[in-house]
Amino acid sequence: MQKCRAQDCLYLEMARAWLDKANSSIRQWYCGYFAAIEALDQYMGLILQTLEDKGILDNTIVVFTSDHGDNLGSHRQQGKELPYEESLSIPFIIRYPEKAASGSMSDALLSPIDMMPTILSLAEIDCPEVDGKDLSGIVEGRQSDLQDAILIMKLSWLGTNWLTNGNGPWRGVRTKGYTYARKSTTLEPWMLFDNEKDPLQLNNLVDDPEYAGLVEELDHRTDELLIEASDPEKYGLQGSTDQ
Repeated sequence: MQKCRAQDCLYLEMARAWLDKANSSIRQWYCGYFAAIEALDQYMGLILQTLEDKGILDNTIVVFTSDHGDNLGSHRQQGKELPYEESLSIPFIIRYPEKAASGSMSDALLSPIDMMPTILSLAEIDCPEVDGKDLSGIVEGRQSDLQDAILIMKLSWLGTNWLTNGNGPWRGVRTKGYTYARKSTTLEPWMLFDNEKDPLQLNNLVDDPEYAGLVEELDHRTDELLIEASDPEKYGLQGSTDQ
């Protein structure tokens, strides 16, 4: 067996020590995460039981959701604020027997800004003019897709992921099949994943010549949705006066 040089052996031992420490931290993150999930499950049960005891369970819109996911060590990353599914994906579960069939599911794209108009519509309450889209037709089974892509982004330098990994602001889009992101400081394409062929997002295709056309297409769609959202992408788009 070939022996490593002293310096290489030192680096190898440092790497092993770091991985041991990192894996220990990840195990602790999961312990805390699963403990929180168990507590959340118990309290959701209490909420539903209370509504049932008061006789208003079937006339109440119950929504289970979150504002973000958590990498929890996936891709050797901590926290949120990254284009990976572990960070981006959120639940949106509705219980409302009057309009949402039990057990029904949809793969329609949904952004957090769509929640308010969707819930107000289900409750038959007028919604003020907002950026989000009313997806109540999907909940009720009257419609399928309303959006071909939704914006994803990290708006600022600050945050856990910047402290641990140095990742700055980025913008991009999530479509049914792909996740695309670019650096907001340079507008340089950063990540492209085929979520159907590569659901674990292990193969970044952004520099693959075969996907150059798709990168250009999704980059253009990002521009369109940013304009629609009145987002100047402060760190990159020409014409921004907010420097």
